[in-house]
Parts: sequence; C-alpha cells; structure tokens
Amino acid sequence: MIQLTGVEPETNQVNLAGDPKYADKLAEMEEMLLAEMRRLNDPWRLWNQPDDGQTPPEKKGKK
Repeated sequence: MIQLTGVEPETNQVNLAGDPKYADKLAEMEEMLLAEMRRLNDPWRLWNQPDDGQTPPEKKGKK
C-alpha cells in the first residue's frame, strides 16, 4: 500500500486486522458490514462474503 499511495503510516497506526487478539472484533465488524450491504441491496461483495445470488449491474458501453 505504501508503494501505491506513497504514504508511510505513523508509528501509532497499526493494522490490527491480522492480530488474533482482535479476531472477535473483526468478525463483528464484518457481520455489521454484510448486514448493511444486504439492507441496502448492495450486490457487490468482498472476496470472503456470500453473494446471496445477487449480481452486480451490467456495465454500460460507451456511446
């Protein structure tokens, strides 16, 4: 990400998503995100989410 953005995180900015200590919180947040996506009928899903049989809208060609 640093190569893509050119931004270096500060020393107090740490990605905790992979830390087992925070696994329960990560699961809770992922559940909340999926619930909101379903509530809003959002067909786009992350790689680890069920697709619920929805398909994203087709891309419209340039005119």
